[in-house]
Amino acid sequence: MSHDKQSESLMEMFIFEANQLTEQLENILLESEEERHISPENINEIFRIMHTIKGSAAMMNLNGISTVAHTLEDLFFFIREEEPVVDVTSVCDLVFKGLDYIRNQIGNLENGAVEEDKQINTDNLTEMIKSNIAKMKNNVKSYVANKKSELRDNLVENVPKIQNAVEKPYDNHFKKCKATIFFDDYCSMLSVRAFMIVNSLSKIFEGVTYFPDKLTNDENIIRYLSDNGLEVNFYTEYSYYEIKDMIEEINDVKTVVIQVVDSDCDEAVYEKDIKESAEICGGGDAVKSDLSVEIPDQIKEDNRQAIKQNIISVNINKLDKLINIVGEIVISESMVTKSPDIAGLDLQNFSKAARHLRKLTDELQDLVLSVRMIPIEMSFNKMHRIVRDMSKKLGKEVTLEIIGESTEVDKNVIDYLSDPLMHLIRNSMDHGIESKEERINNNKNPVGKITLEAKNTGGDVIITISDDGRGLDKQKILDKARENGLLTKGENLTDKEIFGFILLPGFSTNEKVTEFSGRGVGMDVVKKNIDNVKGSISVDSEQGKGTITTIKIPLTLAIVDGMMVKVGNNVYIIPTQSIVQSFRPAPGSVFSDTDGRDMILIRGNCYPVIRLHKLFNVETQITDYSDGIIIITEYNDKFVCLFADNLLGEQQVVVKSLPLYLTNFKLKECGVGGCTILGDGSISLILDISKILKSNF
Repeated sequence: MSHDKQSESLMEMFIFEANQLTEQLENILLESEEERHISPENINEIFRIMHTIKGSAAMMNLNGISTVAHTLEDLFFFIREEEPVVDVTSVCDLVFKGLDYIRNQIGNLENGAVEEDKQINTDNLTEMIKSNIAKMKNNVKSYVANKKSELRDNLVENVPKIQNAVEKPYDNHFKKCKATIFFDDYCSMLSVRAFMIVNSLSKIFEGVTYFPDKLTNDENIIRYLSDNGLEVNFYTEYSYYEIKDMIEEINDVKTVVIQVVDSDCDEAVYEKDIKESAEICGGGDAVKSDLSVEIPDQIKEDNRQAIKQNIISVNINKLDKLINIVGEIVISESMVTKSPDIAGLDLQNFSKAARHLRKLTDELQDLVLSVRMIPIEMSFNKMHRIVRDMSKKLGKEVTLEIIGESTEVDKNVIDYLSDPLMHLIRNSMDHGIESKEERINNNKNPVGKITLEAKNTGGDVIITISDDGRGLDKQKILDKARENGLLTKGENLTDKEIFGFILLPGFSTNEKVTEFSGRGVGMDVVKKNIDNVKGSISVDSEQGKGTITTIKIPLTLAIVDGMMVKVGNNVYIIPTQSIVQSFRPAPGSVFSDTDGRDMILIRGNCYPVIRLHKLFNVETQITDYSDGIIIITEYNDKFVCLFADNLLGEQQVVVKSLPLYLTNFKLKECGVGGCTILGDGSISLILDISKILKSNF
C-alpha cells in the first residue's frame, strides 16, 4: 500500500470515529442539559471522548481539532477532580461551540480538504474555554483551601505522631509501604505512563523500587500493567491519606491500593483505611486482618464472559459493489432458468435445482439489502440540537417527541433525509409554535410540542412531522399564490392543494426575512430531496391547532417491485407502489376534453389518459383502447392513466442507473427513472410516474 493510500485510509477511519464520537457527545450534552445535571458517568464519558479525539487528531496532524479537544479535556478534568458547582447550561453552551468547530473541520475534511481550514481561528475558542476554567478555579479556590485545612486538622487528631524519631532514611520514623497503581481505562502507552509515575514518586518518597522493573513496550509488560497495575515500594513518613492524594493526583491514575508493609506507627487507623480502599477497588475479600496484606501476582479473571465485538464498519462503496454483484447474480440466474434453449423441455432435476437456486438468490438479495438498512434514529436525534438552539434564540419553550426511531431505511435514503427534516423542524419552530405569551392567551400549554414519527407501511416508510402551533392560514397562502400568478380565476382547490403551494420555490408568507426563514428556499429543498428518493410529501393543517407534514419514501432504492407492461416490442416496468388498479376499458369509455386530451370517467372521477406508445414513439398494432389495458397510477394524490398493449406480470427488479451518454436526451424528464435487465437478457426501462405527471400536466 502506498503512503498516500495509507494516509487516505487513516483519514477515513479518523472521520468515521470522530463523527461517531461527536454524535455521542451531543446526545450526552442534550441529556445533561435536560436533567440540569452532569452526572459523574457523563463527565467521565465526555472526558474520554475529548481524550480520544485529541489523540487521534494529533496523530493526523490536525492541530486545531487537537487543541480544542485538549482544552475541553482540561475543562472536564477540572470538573471531575474538583467537583465544583457548575452552571450546566453555560458549560453545555461552551462545549457545543467546541463541538461545532470540530464538526466544521471534519466536514471540510469529508469534502476533500487535505488539511484543516486555517481561516478558522481556534485561539478565541480556546481562550474562552480557558477563561471559564480559570473562573471556576477562582470560585472554588477558597473552598478547596478550607476543605484541605479541615482534612489536615482531622488527620492530626486521628493519626498519632510517631515518637522517638531517628535519622533517615529507613529507621522507625519511616514506614515501608507498597502502592498498587491502576491506570485509567482510556490510558495509552502504559509503559511510558508507568515510568513517568515512578519518576514522580522518586522525588517524593525514599528507596523507591517497582515491578515490573523493566518498563518497555513489550506486549507482556503492557498486558501485566493493564491487568495488575504498577507495584511501587517506598519508605515515607506521610500519612495514608496524604500518600493516596499525592498518587491519585497524577494524570492517568484511576485508583491506588496502599499497604503498610512495615511500621511502628498506630496500625489500627491504617488497617481501616486499607480495607476501605481495597473494597472500593473491588478487592475487599482479599484484605487480611493484619497489615501484611498480599496482592496475588495475577488478578483473577472476571467470571463474566467478555463481550465480543460483533459490529464492524464497512466502506459504503464496497456495499454498493456487493449489491451490484448480487443484482448481476439474480439477473444471471433468471437468464439461465428462463433460457429459450430449454423452453418446453421436461427437465425435472433442472427445475428442482433452479427452484433451490432461486430460493438462495432471494435470501442473498434480502440479506445484502438488509446490510444497507440503518435505523432512522441517527437523523432523528440530530433534531434535538436544532430544537434546543432555536428555543434559546427565539425565546420559546419547545419539547421534541420522537416515535419509531428504530425504523430502518436504506443508507442512501437516510442521506437525503437530513436536510428535509432540518427545514421542517425549523419551520415548525419559527412559523408554527407560538410565543409563550400567545399560547397562554389561547389557553394552550405554554410549552410547545413537536412530534417526529416514523413507521413502516409495506415497502414504504411514512415520516410525520407535527406541531401543536398556530397552523397554516389558508387565506394568506391563497392571497400570496394569487399575487405570484399561481391561481386562475374561479379555480377550486382542495386544502391539500392550497397547502401544497408552500412547497414551491420562492414561496413564503413571511412578511420579513429572518435568520431561519422567509426566503421560500427551505421547503423547495425539502421537496427536491424527497423527489430524489422517489418519495412524496403532503401538508395538512388546522388553524389554531397545528400542522402535520407527511413524507412517504421507499425503504430502498436498489430493488423495485414492478409490473411489466408490453408496448409494441418493448417492455416497461411500472413500480407497483404507484399502481392503483388496471382494467380493460369498454369501447367508447375514453373521450376527449376541450383541450383535446384523452380522459376517462371512473367511479365519478375524471382521469387523464396517456398512450405509452405515443409518449415514447413506439410502433404497435394495438391502438384502440378496448384492445389494450389501462393502468391507473398515482403520485402525491395526483392520478394519471397509462395505456399499454398488455400486462406481462409482476417482477422484482434490480434498479440500474441510465448510462451517462443518455443524459443528453433528457430521458428522466420524459418519465424514465432507470432501467433493469430482464431474464431473457433484454433491457427494460423503469417508469417514473412523478416525472410523467410533471412533464405532461
